[in-house]
Parts: sequence; C-alpha cells; structure tokens
Amino acid sequence: MIKRIKTINFYIAKELAEFFEMAVAYPKDIIVLQEKIPPSKEEVRRYRLILNGNRQVSTFGELWTVKYEPSVTKSTALSLGGLHPHTDGSFLEEPPSRYTLSFIQNDLGGGGVSTFFSLFDILAAAPDWTLNAFYTASYLFVRTYDGDLTDSVIAPILDIDNNGNPRIRWRADDIFRPKVVNDKGTRAEEAVLWLQNFLKAYQPVTYSAKSGETLLIPNNTILHGRTALSENSKREVLRVWIK
Repeated sequence: MIKRIKTINFYIAKELAEFFEMAVAYPKDIIVLQEKIPPSKEEVRRYRLILNGNRQVSTFGELWTVKYEPSVTKSTALSLGGLHPHTDGSFLEEPPSRYTLSFIQNDLGGGGVSTFFSLFDILAAAPDWTLNAFYTASYLFVRTYDGDLTDSVIAPILDIDNNGNPRIRWRADDIFRPKVVNDKGTRAEEAVLWLQNFLKAYQPVTYSAKSGETLLIPNNTILHGRTALSENSKREVLRVWIK
C-alpha cells in the first residue's frame, strides 16, 4: 500500500454559523457540521443557497438522494457496492468546486465509510510523462455508460484554475475510464492506467459519518469514494453541488 503523505484537514463545526464561517476560511479543507437532528431537504437547499448564492452549477446537482435502491441496476451509487475514487460532475464543462453530503441515516452495519484521496499525493508521485499526458491530452468524460454522449465533455484530466492552482477531474472504475480522444503525442492511455493502479494501492483518509452530519468537501483537489454498504443498508445521504 502506498503511504499517504498529504494530510487532509477536517474542521468540526457545532453551530451553523460556525460552519459557514469555516467554509469561507478553509475552502480547500473538509468542513463537518455536526447536528443532533439530520437536516431536511429544505434545510440542505438553504445550505446550498448560502454557500452558492443563486449560481446554477447543473440541474443534476440541485439535490440528489443517495441510498440503496434494489430496483435500480445501472447506478453504482444506488447499489450496495463501494465507489471508486472520483470527482463529482466530471462530465460537466465546469465541474463543481465543492459539494455537501448530508447524512440523514448512516450505515448501521458499518459500511459506507467515506474515503478521500489527495490530489497533491498524486502530483508528487506521478512520473513526468503521466503529468504531461494529464495536462495535454484530450479525454472523453461521460455521464452514463449506455453510449449516450448527450451529457459528456472532452477535457484534460489536469488543468490550472483561475488562481493558478492545479485541479483534477476523474472517474474510472471496472467498467469505464476516461477515453483518449487525442493523445497529442503523449502516453495518454498509459497515464490513465498509472493513476488507476496508484489509487488502488493508495492509503486513503477515511471518515465514518454519523446521522446528522453534513460534510462540505473540495471537489477539485480531493477525490472521494466509499466502502461497500452492509446488506439491506438504510444509509441515506443528500448531496448538492457548490460552484
């Protein structure tokens, strides 16, 4: 297993005002709001309004309920399976910069533990040829696996934001990985395989959220996933995206 070098900071807020204050003060860290009673959908929408104003990220990110749905067979998030490390909205032209996860019910069987992976450990470990490919080559990112390219984007895996900071978009699992559209003279396909293998061997930061907790998480510098859910898990999470 690859040792984790970059520590991901968590800041705990007990009051709502403190949560919003920390959100401004620590935009690159994970902020945890600990409430005794899980928030309603209306309260989660209010969190989004305060953090995001009226800026629209995507209709897909307005509010999404993540829970086990036995009747749904084409969504890993709604299955009992674990989630590979990824960033949200990778198929968007401009993915959200942050997102919130509000835990209405945690997994009482001990499953569904959140896993976090630092971009900066990836940057430190990646060979030059991998970084060159990620910054230079064009990759296809899709929303669904059914061949419908309506909601998809062609973009590099790494780029630099308006503040001069590196950011990543990533989604790869046992079915899909970013498809090379134009390698631009780089080892683009090998680079994707390198990152997949790196993440499999990486020691992630883990957080077992409790019912009533809301996590505000950076999306461009921290990849996230989860362990598998327990049998017939009642875990329920509300997610919204922040621009």
